[in-house]
Amino acid sequence: ASLEKTKQRLRLKRAKIIGDANFEEKKSMLNAKDAIIEKLFTKIKDEAKQGISSDVTFFEGLADEALLRFKGQDVKMLVNSRDKEMAEQVMLGQEESYQIEGSLNCIGGLKVVTVDSNIVVDNTIEARLRKIKQLYEPQIMKKLFGEKQ
Repeated sequence: ASLEKTKQRLRLKRAKIIGDANFEEKKSMLNAKDAIIEKLFTKIKDEAKQGISSDVTFFEGLADEALLRFKGQDVKMLVNSRDKEMAEQVMLGQEESYQIEGSLNCIGGLKVVTVDSNIVVDNTIEARLRKIKQLYEPQIMKKLFGEKQ
């Protein structure tokens, strides 16, 4: 009976070791895949930094989209220093009372916030890239690695 208990304990220990090893292997594989996806999006972000231009129409679209949520409220628009003049130009036709600050550290785009900062709409390039990553990461993983993650 004691021999059987020892054999059973050894089988359980063996199964645990194998299970732990399989888990670690899967974890390592997922981490490696995540690292590849991160590199891909870092490259996209870097290319966006280099290719970003002061496109008034694009910026105006971002502003209009963000401002829809703030009809009639006093707002603050946060932009990077490069886009401040463009933001002022875009906001000239708006009905909202607004302030523009050129202190945002971003590639491009804008954040619109209520004056009390309770409501924030982040329409920066970085925010859009995060959303794209979130939406399309499963398809990207499948294309790159041939499996659903």
